[in-house]
Amino acid sequence: METSYNNFYRAFITVLMAFAITGPLHSLRAQTLFQGNVSETLGIDSFTVHYSIEPFQEFNMYGFPQEKLVKVRNGRFRLVLEDAPGLFYIRFSFPRAAYRKTGTSLRTVADSPILVRGNAPIDVTIDEQGIYMEGESKAMFDLQMDLYSLNYQLSASRAEIMGGYNGADMEDLEVAAMDMLSGTKALYDQAQGNAMAIAGPGYGNLPDSVRNRLLLDYLGDLRLRQLFDLKFRLQDSRVGRFVADFYVDSLLSEPGGEIIGTYKGNSPLFSNYLAAKIKLDLQMASYRVGRNIVFGMPVYLDLASRKFTGRAYDQVAFALYINGAMRQEILPRTYQKLLSTIGSEAYRKYLEGQRAIREEASRSYQFSFPDETGRLISNSDLKGKVVLMDFWFTGCGGCKNLHLAMEEVKEAFRDEPDIVFVSMNVDKSREAWLQSVRSGEYTDPGDVKLWIGKGKGGGIIDHYRVSSYPTMVLVGKDDNLVMVNPPDPRNPAKKKELIYLLREALKKGE
Repeated sequence: METSYNNFYRAFITVLMAFAITGPLHSLRAQTLFQGNVSETLGIDSFTVHYSIEPFQEFNMYGFPQEKLVKVRNGRFRLVLEDAPGLFYIRFSFPRAAYRKTGTSLRTVADSPILVRGNAPIDVTIDEQGIYMEGESKAMFDLQMDLYSLNYQLSASRAEIMGGYNGADMEDLEVAAMDMLSGTKALYDQAQGNAMAIAGPGYGNLPDSVRNRLLLDYLGDLRLRQLFDLKFRLQDSRVGRFVADFYVDSLLSEPGGEIIGTYKGNSPLFSNYLAAKIKLDLQMASYRVGRNIVFGMPVYLDLASRKFTGRAYDQVAFALYINGAMRQEILPRTYQKLLSTIGSEAYRKYLEGQRAIREEASRSYQFSFPDETGRLISNSDLKGKVVLMDFWFTGCGGCKNLHLAMEEVKEAFRDEPDIVFVSMNVDKSREAWLQSVRSGEYTDPGDVKLWIGKGKGGGIIDHYRVSSYPTMVLVGKDDNLVMVNPPDPRNPAKKKELIYLLREALKKGE
């Protein structure tokens, strides 16, 4: 259960890692020297640095960042980060074995983007105790490490609460669920109080503006974890109604309201939390009254405009857009709403570019990929058919779940010759792909199974803006794009929507 929770959290955070930097420090760009030492006992000969240079990258540090492979030679490394802004976020990926040999701070910088100063050397030391930073970013780094260390305390306390809840008898389920919900809420509230105490005035002689931003970044991350926790529990049919009742009664008015009341949009992660909460507020309220209402982007933006103004609105609205664009097709009128209400020139420029890309991408990508026999399959082979593509890779848990959820959908069209389900695999190894095909965990015998190969299908991946897996793409009989990320059948209500959408696509070609 804990592994499922962690995987779900990672996916949730991947979709919700929405934040942005604006202002003079972000516009100043120069080369940043990234260098340091690695203890040879850790066995690290290379690692990856992920960093942001543009607002759209900052909105998803797990899907869109710049990446650099760092080579370690004789315990030393040196790398130049080109075009790094005056302030930017950085995240690290180390060999798995290294995390078992060092302190928790190494895991922290892998899981959480860290704000650092550009245009100045960044000196890093990695040893058995953890990771340390010197130079102009030292005080910022130390504060973020102190704040994120609270998460380990929270996780340990949460595990104790969950242990009691998981052992409860069914007849005591409601009492156990409410105790669990109130107990975990108290932990998040306590972590917020501890964070505010840690990041008090005078920490490391940091300017108040920087110190407050780092505090709000952490609180945004903290409250996102809380939202995820509740969203995860809502999916449990045994306790979903208790979760919705507790949320509406205790959390519909924002936690940390005193902070929200004075919030001016100076923290990317906190803006992202606010955007996520708008959506969960509506979901919980509809669940409580026994309805499964699907709200769209216009509703979210309307609520955001009622709650926030100025820079705060810009960041929350942009966060809603990034999250929505990864999950559903954005309609032209929504682009118009965003462009007419967002004041940030950087955000408007990005939105205008994305609108142009979507207009250009109205036709499907023209591809030619091999199937499991080696035969090349192209668009012309699927002419006149509705095509539902599924992009996946071996080891993707969500891809396996999607395959299972698609059984009912495929059964609904079993006797329909004008619809084709196409499996698009991005494994680096053809043998790994074939083995997964044979396992039956990702594909069905009736699927058209194609191998793109990692790094070989950039054209189609870029065309459809595939940034996470699984991703589905629906193409009509006329070879025009119908939708990227149609309704997800892993949600029972969305499964019915997908079947309806496929039937409508079939009618259009008649």
